[in-house]
Amino acid sequence: DECINSAFKSAGVDSDKINRCMMDSGGLKGDVVNHKLEMELKAKEESQVALLPAVQINGAMVRGATTPKAVFEGICAGYVAGSQPGICGKCVGCEWGLEKCVTAGRCGGDDRVEYSIWLVPLPSKIMTPLLTDFKAYSQALGQQAFFTPHYFLYDGLAVGCQSANETDQCVSLCTNSGKYCYSDNNWGSDISGEDVVKESLRQICIWSHYGEADGIGIVWWDYVNVFMSQCTSKKYSDDECINSAFKSAGVDSDKINRCMMDSGGLKGDVVNHKLEMELKAKEESQVALLPAVQINGAMVRGATTPKAVFEGICAGYVAGSQPGICGKCVGCEWGLEKCVTAGRCGGDDRVEYSIWLVPLPSKIMTPLLTDFKAYSQALGQQAFFTPHYFLYDGLAVGCQSANETDQCVSLCTNSGKYCYSDNNWGSDISGEDVVKESLRQICIWSHYGEADGIGIVWWDYVNVFMSQCTSKKYSDDECINSA
Repeated sequence: DECINSAFKSAGVDSDKINRCMMDSGGLKGDVVNHKLEMELKAKEESQVALLPAVQINGAMVRGATTPKAVFEGICAGYVAGSQPGICGKCVGCEWGLEKCVTAGRCGGDDRVEYSIWLVPLPSKIMTPLLTDFKAYSQALGQQAFFTPHYFLYDGLAVGCQSANETDQCVSLCTNSGKYCYSDNNWGSDISGEDVVKESLRQICIWSHYGEADGIGIVWWDYVNVFMSQCTSKKYSDDECINSAFKSAGVDSDKINRCMMDSGGLKGDVVNHKLEMELKAKEESQVALLPAVQINGAMVRGATTPKAVFEGICAGYVAGSQPGICGKCVGCEWGLEKCVTAGRCGGDDRVEYSIWLVPLPSKIMTPLLTDFKAYSQALGQQAFFTPHYFLYDGLAVGCQSANETDQCVSLCTNSGKYCYSDNNWGSDISGEDVVKESLRQICIWSHYGEADGIGIVWWDYVNVFMSQCTSKKYSDDECINSA
């Protein structure tokens, strides 16, 4: 018990839940049916498992080796074309070695591309589709792409918008007494250059709070999408529309207003350090046409459609380090947008697999169960795992007598119903112990793995149990609770 409690603790398992599950399923005493163990016997009969460990992928029993590498490669081979998780494309055949690749999440090289979009927060035939549609692409690229938005402004001092007495010479085009300006005759008379500078600073502050840390900025994208669709023309500087966009995107308006003031504000002959940084970045990048896109510091020439930008980012990775979404969707016959939205290029994007096991240490079982956790995590939601436990039907092999008593001594539970017999593990562990630990792990899976098909907590418990609760500690409550 001490060892089992230790294993519970290490894996973050609620021992009360598991003990209750074991009892609620029928328990292990008396001539009582345990429905969880009955399900395992039924599954064993249907699968015709003979040797352990056994692995099933998409319902078919795997023939050959059951090493972590072989199982992972078998799962990757089970996907239809275009639906593999990115980790499969990166790591199967990787010269680094499979385990190192899965652990690092890439096959050598750098696994991140940095990109920027230069923009003006104004609707246009090119800008609006790029900003409204690219959110899904940015999310799909995830942590393997680091995005930074940049805002195109004019340096009012350089173009003579501040007079000798430090007043604004360019009327409504600038803020900060002529320092930061925007001028474009295409958007109509309802929006001034001063309005554009103010909205640019607002969006820069939203990025600072909601995107700068992770380089994805979902909240920033949400705000920009709502703002571009709703706050047009006369509503461009309307506080009610802006607050509505804040609310829709989950932006804390107080934080953003304070950020705009703390950066230097927009009134008087005062330097705004956030706008200064944009002017400096513009000068260094030599941006001329909008929208402009930089990938890994290089300016992209040609189209700036969402499709072109996404494909350019995917081309920026070193071989073997692309996010899975690039391999799936660039060139997908479904069409790029549909593929990115679905997360796959046609077909089903999930493989289901099972491992048949006995919770006992062995030269094959132990490496499979202790090493495969990293592979299972790397496959994520695109693989659905179910562990199965190999038991014997005591009724079928004559372990229950006519008066419903256990004829097989310490090999069975439930008056001879559920049994395990193997002479290889030593005399300290009984078949009854193995059945009890199997039920415990089935209950851990029910609570911590059945819903998502990954079961990190189950893997953690099994890893601790297999390494610590061996021999005389196998049924020790303290060890189990520690696990």
